[in-house]
Amino acid sequence: MLPIMLDVVTMKILVVGAGKIATRKIQKLVAAGNSPTVIAPVASDYVQKAAVAKKITWHKRIYQIGDTADFQMIFICTNDDRVNHEITREILPTQLVNDTTNKANSNFFNLASFTYHDFEIALSSKGKSPSQTKELKEKLQQILRNEDSLNS
Repeated sequence: MLPIMLDVVTMKILVVGAGKIATRKIQKLVAAGNSPTVIAPVASDYVQKAAVAKKITWHKRIYQIGDTADFQMIFICTNDDRVNHEITREILPTQLVNDTTNKANSNFFNLASFTYHDFEIALSSKGKSPSQTKELKEKLQQILRNEDSLNS
C-alpha cells in the first residue's frame, strides 16, 4: 500500500462509532475541514458538542445495512464484531475503508502527523502498530521542541 494524500475536505466520510478511537478520527477530520457523518447510539462529549455546533452530522442510532452507500471513505470504530462484519460486506471497490478493529479489512491507514514550522511531518507503521506510531510522533515532537528551545 502506497502512501497518498487525499483532499478529505471534499470527501463524503462516514464514521461508525463514537467512542475514544472514533472521536480521535472525527477530531482530525473536523480540523482538516471535513464535516463527517457519524452513526452511533451513544457518543463522546466531543461528538455531541460537534453535532450541536453542526461540525458533524450525528445519527444517534445503530448502524443499518445500506448506511455506507453514499460515502467515499468509511471508518469502522465499533466494538461490535457483527456490525463491523456487516459494514465490511457492504464496502464497494471504489470506497476507502479503515477498520480500526481489524487492519486486514482496511484498504488505507491513517498517518500520524504534525506540523513543525513550515513542514508537515507524517509517520506510518502501515497499520501494524498505531500506538507505537503515536509514541514515535510524540517523541519527535518533544525532540523538536527541545531543539527549538536550545536555539532560541
